[in-house]
Amino acid sequence: MKFKVNPYIGAEPILLGMTSEEIENVMGIKAIKFKKSPFSEMLTDDFQCFHVYYKSNGECEAIEFFQPADLVFNENYLIGEPYQEVENLFKSIDNTIEINDCGFISYKFG
Repeated sequence: MKFKVNPYIGAEPILLGMTSEEIENVMGIKAIKFKKSPFSEMLTDDFQCFHVYYKSNGECEAIEFFQPADLVFNENYLIGEPYQEVENLFKSIDNTIEINDCGFISYKFG
């Protein structure tokens, strides 16, 4: 399934602020609920190609995508592309990205 990233809004058709039930309705499937770690306070939803994380009020605060999702940002596919190409893309459009041991963070694009 194709998801279009809109910074600080979501990845259409999933929007930040949606509830688990709303996301299940949009996706047309029930999520598998689990705790991401023993320290997790909230359950995480598994939708086969992405995980959804929730705030204590039950609203979506983050989405983690992985294959086979097609994640598109500004006409660029992000998943399945070489990491360095994705990092270079973001370096070219955000001169403040933060590189760390896990990858990078773009505060400009969420």
